[in-house]
Amino acid sequence: MQLKSNDKTFDLLEASERDEMMAGHRRKVLTLVLNGATYADVAAALTDGTTLTIMDDQGHDNVITDRTKPGPITDNRDGTITAKMGAANTIEQDLQDEVTSKAEIITAIAGKSVQTTDEAASVRADVESLFVASTMDDDGKIRASYLCKEWKPGKHEKGEVYNAIGQTWEVHQSYDNSANPDIVPGDKSWPVFNRPLHGKTAATARPWVKPEHGTTDMYHTGEYMIYTDGALYKCLQDTNFSPDEYAQVWEKQEG
Repeated sequence: MQLKSNDKTFDLLEASERDEMMAGHRRKVLTLVLNGATYADVAAALTDGTTLTIMDDQGHDNVITDRTKPGPITDNRDGTITAKMGAANTIEQDLQDEVTSKAEIITAIAGKSVQTTDEAASVRADVESLFVASTMDDDGKIRASYLCKEWKPGKHEKGEVYNAIGQTWEVHQSYDNSANPDIVPGDKSWPVFNRPLHGKTAATARPWVKPEHGTTDMYHTGEYMIYTDGALYKCLQDTNFSPDEYAQVWEKQEG
């Protein structure tokens, strides 16, 4: 296959689409794996508003005009480049989708339409209390992560679960952020105190996070993750290594 964009043509190895977070909102995202391209050429070709054309091996063209928001570009260091192009939603569309989605969730949880912020806050408090008291496994907690608290600075106890930087985390060592302000999402000290939850299905797969603390945050047999190449992988054996480091313990999922 070939990909054409902005007068440039690339050897296209794979093209897949799924819902992903981009620019802070969930969008339809097209993931492209290009062979023999340079990072600079791909960045120059996949610009905001560009039209993509995918030509199959029979010479048929598929012109794509609704995946025109540039996403991350990754050099896989094996001669391939992975690039993402998302749906070009307007700010109004993103906000309206978010409002509609959250309103539907609140209504379903409360069993009635919630009209005021005080009513919504009350429902949220009840839900968070139930979430903390639940005995769900990691996969269940990811499925219900929209009910979980967002991480905030302060004191956090072992076993607490919350969302931060696109993941759902559990505290495995208590800490007080007010006393140790460097313990924040993304800092090198973060995994010392927090472990990412791993999904057990394709639907609950979350982006790869390199394990840092042995069995505490390692990937276990049957867990799934989305690697840096944008592909979905299933863990075949307990491991702390990535597909690049130890390929035989990971199975790349097709589609």
